[in-house]
Amino acid sequence: MRTELVAIVVAAAGALGCASATSLCTARNLAEGETQLGVGLKAPWPVAEVGIRRGLTDRIELGAQGGGFVSRPLTMVSALADVKAQLHRAATPNVGWDLALDPSVGYESFEATGAPIRSVNGGLALLVGHGIGNGHQVVLGPRMIESLLWDANSEPTWVPSWGASLAVAFAVSNRVQLIPECTVMYSPVTYNTKQGIPMAQCALGVLVGNGPGDAAQR
Repeated sequence: MRTELVAIVVAAAGALGCASATSLCTARNLAEGETQLGVGLKAPWPVAEVGIRRGLTDRIELGAQGGGFVSRPLTMVSALADVKAQLHRAATPNVGWDLALDPSVGYESFEATGAPIRSVNGGLALLVGHGIGNGHQVVLGPRMIESLLWDANSEPTWVPSWGASLAVAFAVSNRVQLIPECTVMYSPVTYNTKQGIPMAQCALGVLVGNGPGDAAQR
């Protein structure tokens, strides 16, 4: 039905307000027991988020974040939890390659002029980071997201998307990181005769706490 297709297209285009599209972290895990707090702002929808990251072990890092945007007539709410697994860790944070697998699950609610469109998302990102000196890191993040979308007027529909992100984590100090990140995604949604929707999101995050290089430098 046309109504269902419109809902899917609008939700897919707005889904990049979701937390799964960007990582806002490095490819280098926190050490066991270390914690970071974060804040972020995303565009084109100005979604503000807060989050926390915790090193469960030297190889496993847990993360959680939530946020939203409220105005007339647009309201968005998002939440996400992820588990980042370190596949490879450079000897120091300043040089070499870090590799991490970052699966996540999230929830979004997007309301414009009618009933809210809701989604549950499963995401998987491969974070490839390269140290460029002074604690800074460039991070490439190919990723895929599978979203289950629904509203009051349509049946739940699966919408896949895939793409990649590019970020630079600047070590402002030993305990503060500034991370600009941009993501480009594509979803093969069909609407009338049009096939596929390109999407983009940019974000700026600040992480405060133990840096992922702290343990390696001790």
